[in-house]
Amino acid sequence: MRRTIVLAGLAATIAAVPAGAQDLAAFRPADSYPELGQVLPTARAAWPGSPCAGREEIAITDTLPPGASEGSLGAAATFGGRCLVVLKPVLLQPGWGYELCVAVTHEFGHLAGFRHSDDPADLMYPLLDDVRYEPCRPATKPPDPPVPPGIVSITPD
Repeated sequence: MRRTIVLAGLAATIAAVPAGAQDLAAFRPADSYPELGQVLPTARAAWPGSPCAGREEIAITDTLPPGASEGSLGAAATFGGRCLVVLKPVLLQPGWGYELCVAVTHEFGHLAGFRHSDDPADLMYPLLDDVRYEPCRPATKPPDPPVPPGIVSITPD
């Protein structure tokens, strides 16, 4: 099954941020999602010269800023020295790891100052149905199962 992800980037004023976003306590903290921990290094590495590097804030909510395209799953805004990415919760569902990585990396690109591209192969293309971003593949590999504690038997060869 193919998934089309529409991403809208907003470099704007505080008026473009959802009501209540000034107080991010209204959103579930992004660091409570282990999936984000997997993809943040990849997203940051894609934009090493970003003025927002290391200061990104991520809000998980169904309410995107005004002006986001219909069907968008993410948006980005800079305002008052803050660097905010807003993601819809569907991106954090099981099986969406690659799309989450691409979406976060795309939105971090907006925070770095990049606009949408007309090239479908470009990470900054707004419809990511056909975009492939290989650095996201290893970032979203399922973790190895934990080794249970206890005695491990060794069988002779």
